Amino acid sequence: MQGTSQGALHDALTRAFRQLTATFTTRSEVDPQALRRPDYALLAAVERHGSVRPSDLAAADGHDLSTVSRRVASLEGRGWVVRERDPDDGRACRVALTDEGATRLTTERAARAAIVTEVLVSWSEDDVRTLTDLLERMSDDVAASRPLTTHLERSSA
Repeated sequence: MQGTSQGALHDALTRAFRQLTATFTTRSEVDPQALRRPDYALLAAVERHGSVRPSDLAAADGHDLSTVSRRVASLEGRGWVVRERDPDDGRACRVALTDEGATRLTTERAARAAIVTEVLVSWSEDDVRTLTDLLERMSDDVAASRPLTTHLERSSA
């Protein structure tokens, strides 16, 4: 890949993701039912990995354990996750989605998908499928190339 096309790709990805993030953030500011980005990300990670240790979530997310622990406590207080004793290590706990947490995540995912669908309404099905395939491939390649990628992340790819 040439330097110019790399720069253009980086700029296009940055612009697209920044605009989507701003759209989702605005939605969470005006809709009291919308999940804020950190809550959505954590619920999605717990869904993806199943019952998981907070330390594994922190490593996969690139955050401090204390940050993840505060987020888990907040979600637990709302009834969206539950902490369970780790059967492999009684000193540790695992985090799992509750039914209410799974419902909130499904609802939010559908709302966000509707936004993306609206944005891409003029695109052909083939273009949307191509974009999806390329983004999935890129995500897999980024995860595989990260030197600190955890076993947890690689096993979910």
